[in-house]
Amino acid sequence: MKLSIITVNRNNQDGLRRTLESVLSQTRTTDYEQIVIDGASDRGDVEVLKELSGRFEERAIPFTYVSEPDSGIYNAMNKGIRMAKGEYCLFLNSGDALYDDRVVEDVLAFGLDADYVCGNEWCEKSQWLGAHAFCSPEKLRASDVILRTLPHQASFIKKDLFERLHYYDESYRAVSDYLFAMEALVVRGATYKHIQRYIASCEMEGLTVQPKNVAMVNEENRMGRESVIPFFDEDYQELTSSRDERRSEHYKLMQKIGRSKWFALFVKLRQFMIRTGWYARTAKWKLRRYFHQLQKKDARKKREVARLIQSLPKDMLKRNGDASDVIVSLTSYGKRVTDAVPYAVYSLFQQSELPNRIVLFLDERKWNEGNIPSLLKRLQQSGLEIVYGEDVRSYTKLLPALKLFPDNPIITVDDDLYYDKEVVALLKREYEHSDKKTPIALHGNIAVRRNGKYVPYSEWPDCAYGDETCDYSLYGVHGAIYPPHIFDEEVFNKEVFLKLAPYADDIWFWIQEKRLGIKTKVLRSFNSHRNVSVNRIEEMDFSQTGTLFFQNVVSGRNDEQLEKLLNHYQM
Repeated sequence: MKLSIITVNRNNQDGLRRTLESVLSQTRTTDYEQIVIDGASDRGDVEVLKELSGRFEERAIPFTYVSEPDSGIYNAMNKGIRMAKGEYCLFLNSGDALYDDRVVEDVLAFGLDADYVCGNEWCEKSQWLGAHAFCSPEKLRASDVILRTLPHQASFIKKDLFERLHYYDESYRAVSDYLFAMEALVVRGATYKHIQRYIASCEMEGLTVQPKNVAMVNEENRMGRESVIPFFDEDYQELTSSRDERRSEHYKLMQKIGRSKWFALFVKLRQFMIRTGWYARTAKWKLRRYFHQLQKKDARKKREVARLIQSLPKDMLKRNGDASDVIVSLTSYGKRVTDAVPYAVYSLFQQSELPNRIVLFLDERKWNEGNIPSLLKRLQQSGLEIVYGEDVRSYTKLLPALKLFPDNPIITVDDDLYYDKEVVALLKREYEHSDKKTPIALHGNIAVRRNGKYVPYSEWPDCAYGDETCDYSLYGVHGAIYPPHIFDEEVFNKEVFLKLAPYADDIWFWIQEKRLGIKTKVLRSFNSHRNVSVNRIEEMDFSQTGTLFFQNVVSGRNDEQLEKLLNHYQM
């Protein structure tokens, strides 16, 4: 057995249930076990253990628990280590949870092959601390362990390491795991490996984060350092005192300023200016001025691009007329047809490797050859194709192309970006080296499941925090390539998507990919900032523009649309 998940609990029914549910929801059910060390709880925790033990048995996940008095958290952890049958131990205490449903599967796929294998943890908001990420370092330094420590709930520790060194020191109340990591990694030369993956979502209500325990924790830290690294302790004191001294000097200066008559007068003046609204009016003026400057810069660039469009060569794109043609597909609507899409299309003609065809789909009820902008007519001479048809909102970017070019790979882009010149080449190269069944994008986010359910879309993290084993939902905005023949006819079911998710085409395509078991990939090496907005005012001032991004992401509409689709497809 590779892994033992050890949970210490006492009188925390809700937290215990949350922790065990996160283990029960894992996609993998082999090569790990769950151990619970309960400290003789008297509030019904044992009943929770008995209730959930049957579910562990149904899933064939080995489950062991004991409920008896202990002398503290480290005594309980040591009990769990002794009971563990796995090669590695993960300490996931009651109230904490595995970050999503694929943690065990992904971690075992990465390979547990060092004494300490550490990922990242998400620290939830508490009454003392705000929500934040706690990430283990990619390359370990002594200061990472001594001055800071490692995320304990995201650390897979080899059981053999406890047997080679010693178990947790039970004489401490709060810092034994910190001292053990310091001794193992800094003094004894234990091996370390980093995995770029969130492992746990942790409550921040424990002993060490409570303000009333700061003095006790600091004293335990001091005693522990003197025991584990006595020759380093003076260096530690010097480093921390130097840091504190810098803070102290700043504090003394601020106190001195704060006692002066001039500062008191300044405070009164500032309060008066706040009451009269001077700061608010100034901020609005500065914002308007900034937006005006932004619009002027964008307009200058558009004039330059319009001039360059007129000088483009004719017939720049070379069609093969067969399945080898790579199609770039996009759509546009409203005023964007005039003030955005011609400039985005121009950037597609500047690619280091040109596609075979660039096809713009427009609403046939509003646009025709007689009223399209003159810049688009000029781009047609260079090879742009315009297809007039049914408008299905943002879905028009891909769905008509799937029907019109069923045998070709299709790259989708948005209508409001100047695209980096390597976008098409990157996507084509990745596609050629793929299995030709995997959609690939330059950006996306990670679909997260907890306790068997997907969390709201607003909680899906950016792709930068994932790895290639993640369940990616692709963003079409920065460029994505779709192989032919991967979707079935359900992808065209407009009665469903226009009713349940009329503004969430990316989520709709992700749902169809999940339904059909299609894997996805994100090229994390690409910096999406290389693509620049044609109209940056829309990017900066969401409240004025009413963009899809503002409505879907900022206003939470994506959460509603995702929930409706998941319920419809019973996912």
